[in-house]
Amino acid sequence: MLWRKKKSAAGGLLGVVLGSRSFGLVAMSQSGEVSFCTGVDLGGGELARLLKEQVERNQLHGDVNLVLLPSQYQMLLAEAPDVPDEELADAMRWRIKDLISTPLDQVEVDAFLLPDDAYRGRVRMCYAAAVRRDLIESLTATIKGAGLGLRYIDLADLAMRNLALQQSLGEQSVATVNLRDRGGLVTVTQGGQLYMSRSLQVGFDHINQQGYGVVDELVLDMQRSLDYYESQQNKGSVATILVSGKHQIEDQLIEELDRRLAARVVKLDASAGLRLAEGVDPAQLSRVALSLGGALRERGEHVAAAG
Repeated sequence: MLWRKKKSAAGGLLGVVLGSRSFGLVAMSQSGEVSFCTGVDLGGGELARLLKEQVERNQLHGDVNLVLLPSQYQMLLAEAPDVPDEELADAMRWRIKDLISTPLDQVEVDAFLLPDDAYRGRVRMCYAAAVRRDLIESLTATIKGAGLGLRYIDLADLAMRNLALQQSLGEQSVATVNLRDRGGLVTVTQGGQLYMSRSLQVGFDHINQQGYGVVDELVLDMQRSLDYYESQQNKGSVATILVSGKHQIEDQLIEELDRRLAARVVKLDASAGLRLAEGVDPAQLSRVALSLGGALRERGEHVAAAG
């Protein structure tokens, strides 16, 4: 259980992503309606002030699931130690101490197990995430300064698991891609369970600077990840790739990826299976997909627990 700050309470959940150049926020009611979403470019403005303005102007209430961006933590895949689940994070803390770039006494570490049949069931594997303690303290202060309560701190990888689950694609293997300015992330899930997460080196900055010629590199990067999943997991091939991003995903990019990858490539339909309140823009919701994945956390937890 990643960084649970307090017990669940009645009411909805706000999914929040706080980046260095922008932030995203999605409010979801307990009944599953998306009541509000926004993505704000800082443009030199102060993050704490702009977030508080959005909260007050739109009369937002409730607890927050703060979703960390991949650039805000180190993620490591390792063999899981033979310890009870509640001791996994402490055990992994010492196992990864020589593999992380920040001294161990300056980071918080949490970990989660992969499904029992991951890696063909040969060995029990887990992911461990390490995040600087001063970053957590700063982001927590920003959330509280906006008048919101912090219920969870989560990872982009698991937010993307929730997005894939929301698409209701059954038991097929689904890859979810989220592009950021300087790179991206690809995850693969099956039956609501996360099996793989890998970083991508190509992001919007590369496409804007080099044009669609850089898609060659993105295709190779994605194909390597899909090949790795298929060779290591024995779960068959990925059937569908869902693409989202911090900025609008152009049709040309989807067409290029769909033409050159074996799996079907489509834009993530962020509104799939959800009720949107009046005024909520589905296109904007797609651009803050990680925040939406955070707001969907408790739905994802229920499926993961049942899997």
